[in-house]
Parts: sequence; structure tokens; C-alpha cells
Amino acid sequence: MQLVLPLHTDRLNIRALSVDDVDRHFALFSNPDVVRYLYEEPLSREQAQEHLKRRCVLDLPNEGSWINFGVELAEDGVLIGELGIANLGVIHRHYEVGYVFDPAYSGQGYATEAAAMIVELAVSDETAYAVLEDEWRALRGPAPTFNFRP
Repeated sequence: MQLVLPLHTDRLNIRALSVDDVDRHFALFSNPDVVRYLYEEPLSREQAQEHLKRRCVLDLPNEGSWINFGVELAEDGVLIGELGIANLGVIHRHYEVGYVFDPAYSGQGYATEAAAMIVELAVSDETAYAVLEDEWRALRGPAPTFNFRP
């Protein structure tokens, strides 16, 4: 599969992360409300810089690894969140989607819209059998439905 960025939805641009995103990345990952459901504590600015550098890799994920994207508003280019997809298994072709968004932009469907685009990308060449929804347990309400077909 060839990855061509940025990806676009009606309201969002999904693009490569850059070290220039450090201010917004730090704002996200230093916020206890954002990282509450993640595997790490809030990050210091120095930790956020190192964390972001690791997330700027654009190689398609090998088994056990992630590829991460910035999610920005199409209308003004503000980075409102980050989205990632992990390749959990080559043999069974399972993927996991994860995301973090600025709480100021919650409740507007941005995470669902961005995740749907990444899921579509993962299954578009019929290489993904399943996309796991573990990160969506943190949502208030049911996980989004993407109308998978067998």
C-alpha cells in the first residue's frame, strides 16, 4: 500500500507529524485529562519533544509498530489531535486505532471522522481483517460503527 499524505475529510486534514508541532504535542500530552487513558503520565516539555520525534516516522507499520498522524482543522490548519494505527499482526492482519484530541474540540465528531478515514485506508486494499477498538473504551457511549463487511 502506498501512503499519500495529507488525507482529507470534509472538516479535517490528516497529515504527517513534524517536530514543528511540539507546542501542540506538548499541550496534548502534558494534559492529565488527555493522557488519563494512555500508558504514560503527563509529559514534560523535554519528554514531549522526544516523544514527538519518535512519532514523526512515516514508514508503514511493521508488526507491533505504529504510524502516527496529526489531525488539523481544514478551515484554519489548527492541530487539534493526533491519530495512530498499529499493525498488531501480519498473519491475521489486525490493526488498532488510537487517538488523542484536545478536549476543547471534543463532542464534535472529529475523532470519529479521523478514525473512520484511517480505518478506510487500512481496509481499502483488503489487507486488514479487523481494526480493534480498545482506545474507544474511554469514550462516553458506544464506539463508532464503520460498517465492516465479512
